[in-house]
Amino acid sequence: MKRIPLEDLKKQKYGRLVIIREVAKDAIPNKRGGRLMECLCECGNIKVVALLHLGNEHTTSCGCYAKTKGIIHGLRKHPLYTVWDNMKRRCSKPKASGYKDYGGRGIKVCNEWANDFKVFYDWAIANGWQKGLQIDRIDNDGHYEPSNCRFLTKKKNSQNQRRTVLSPETVEEIKHLRETKKWGRKKIADALGLTVGAVGGVIYNNTWQQ
Repeated sequence: MKRIPLEDLKKQKYGRLVIIREVAKDAIPNKRGGRLMECLCECGNIKVVALLHLGNEHTTSCGCYAKTKGIIHGLRKHPLYTVWDNMKRRCSKPKASGYKDYGGRGIKVCNEWANDFKVFYDWAIANGWQKGLQIDRIDNDGHYEPSNCRFLTKKKNSQNQRRTVLSPETVEEIKHLRETKKWGRKKIADALGLTVGAVGGVIYNNTWQQ
């Protein structure tokens, strides 16, 4: 492959990065990936990046872009991150459990939420989210967007209730936590503000849905 002149590379912008100069491969210990470029980020930081990684979806800044998206600083471990991730999966991943009832019906997550967890997080906090509440669409045929969503209080169900009426969103959250995190019924119930019996009803396919 023909080697691209450094001056031509410096004329381009890679996300938030621009190339300042090329550095020797042995200048950065254990750094792999062919030619190495010292880059200036829009935020002012300097970052050395392998040329073949510049411009791909994982290398668009020095790392500041991820911070602005709320992925760093602990928010990824926040309970709302699971709510956000579940919304996107059931609306955009054909292999996701429940896709046929969401993405398969044309239900979408609005762009401002889908592209930025922090935006969704800020809206949720400002609109009364608390641990144990579930997100609910006011219009069941509408999209996930600020004007069509709210948080419901947890249902007061007795432990001996055989069946519990749950929203499709809650059923999806229970299944996701069970399948991906291998959580037990009590842990899921505590996380979502439900009874152990309600969670068991979903796991054992004995649940009514709204």
